[in-house]
Amino acid sequence: VGQTISTKAVGSHSREDVTDQYKHPEGSDWERRALYAGYKELLDEVHDVDFQIPEIVNKFGEDVVFKVNITNKARQHRIRGRITSEAVSYTGRVLREVSQVPVDLKVNKGKTETVTMTVEGSVFSEFPGTKVYVRFSVVLAVHGTSQMFSEEVNVAPSPPELEVIAPKQVGLGDEVLATVKFTNPLPVEMEDVTLNIESDELLHDDIIHTVGTVGPNAELSYPFKLVGLKLGRHNLVVGLGSDKVVLVTGEKEVEVVEEVVHQVILMALCLWRSRVLIATYYQR
Repeated sequence: VGQTISTKAVGSHSREDVTDQYKHPEGSDWERRALYAGYKELLDEVHDVDFQIPEIVNKFGEDVVFKVNITNKARQHRIRGRITSEAVSYTGRVLREVSQVPVDLKVNKGKTETVTMTVEGSVFSEFPGTKVYVRFSVVLAVHGTSQMFSEEVNVAPSPPELEVIAPKQVGLGDEVLATVKFTNPLPVEMEDVTLNIESDELLHDDIIHTVGTVGPNAELSYPFKLVGLKLGRHNLVVGLGSDKVVLVTGEKEVEVVEEVVHQVILMALCLWRSRVLIATYYQR
């Protein structure tokens, strides 16, 4: 298209080629400059509106608040489209559609408008035994231009905290008390709660304890005994599962040392010897 431009020659019926009068020669610097100027103008028009999705930090049990900030840099624009949320498994399988929000708003020049969608935190515990994400899909168009914005964001809550309370050190062969603490972050009961405590160097046998039910926002506290079986630093690993949470883990590093009483005596002897040496030095 536009490779040649012709007209009728003056004073005759022959064809006159006037291509060079209307466009730059093919492959010339002037042609490239003209194309660049055209593309730049088009891009400037297409990107009149900025779309930004703020980072989402979500704690387990809390509602998810998803936002799209729309900033208009040029004349007033109308934004139309839709935001959809779905519950999906960790493999990407859609479990169910959660909600849809139609978008139809005007954004004045130099202004920012925010579109918000809120999903209840209970959606993460609707599917027992499955790790659930919420997928937000955004499709927005700037009316009267060719600019469009589409984005997908997967949100998973940070897992609840499982606290393991134990001494930092335990003597070889000594038996001490440790405790697992967990607070149900949900406003509903957690059922089929089970604790699994493991460590070959700190337990004679792994502990599997069936808790049963933990009430809404209630605290679970489970005491147990650990034993220093092997010298060195070892990890005590605790896992909690339920109908609402697939797996919550916690761990604690415990160092198994020689008999603690012996260590105290040894430190006292070292201190006494140091004082004797210092006193002898000054007497000389």
